[in-house]
Amino acid sequence: MLSRDEWLPLARKLDWEFSYVREEDVFPPIISGRPWLPHAEWKDWEESFKTSYREYVDNQYEKDMAVYAVRDAVGRLENIQKLAAPWMNSLKVHAAALPLAEFTGVIGSLRMARFGRDSAWRTMATFGALDEYRHTQIPLLLFHQLVRWDPQFDWAHKFYHTNNWFAIAARHFFDELTLGQNAIEFAIGANFVLGNRVHEPAIRWLGVAGPRIQRPHVREDGDQHSDRRGPSCPNRSPRHRRRDETRSRIRAVPAR
Repeated sequence: MLSRDEWLPLARKLDWEFSYVREEDVFPPIISGRPWLPHAEWKDWEESFKTSYREYVDNQYEKDMAVYAVRDAVGRLENIQKLAAPWMNSLKVHAAALPLAEFTGVIGSLRMARFGRDSAWRTMATFGALDEYRHTQIPLLLFHQLVRWDPQFDWAHKFYHTNNWFAIAARHFFDELTLGQNAIEFAIGANFVLGNRVHEPAIRWLGVAGPRIQRPHVREDGDQHSDRRGPSCPNRSPRHRRRDETRSRIRAVPAR
């Protein structure tokens, strides 16, 4: 049996030359992206983080267990009711603005999974779509119990689909950036613009700009107490940035 390092390169690169149709017909420029280049120009595309489906599922299972553990420890309704108002308001902002917007990333990633110009790119886009789907599901799961307790959480759940001026602006922004783009534009826009310039600063702001916000914490003895929200939020920017470096270099070549 082959080791992981022996079979993974074979599974990543699965491109072939088409014999019944032209490459331009399989990957139309209007949805694959411009400048349109033959696959020979994309064949060296390489993702910085390489994984298999089995490894991906194992990692996500561990993350799920961590989410459930935190929910069971400090995420019960009686825990939420004890939170300070600033922390509660930040939860409502998150519930209103992010979960359903993340779902637009699913659609954009699936477009790359079909029309990305290299098989390794398409494989990673498939994992990306699964990631964005989880980013939609997990917050909705955690916030669901709060809808019947606080009417503002009910409004936050509906907010993205309302005619509120901010919701309209948000939908236009995400639709333009994630739904209305070709594979190349989405790859650059989602990772560099949305990931590094919008999403990451927003999450970082929630993590470090409110030092007075209280959050529940569990001591080793099992008792719960409040703790300051510190600068411990995970930073996904390097992953987003590395994911798109090759595409940016290839796109920049014809413009010189």
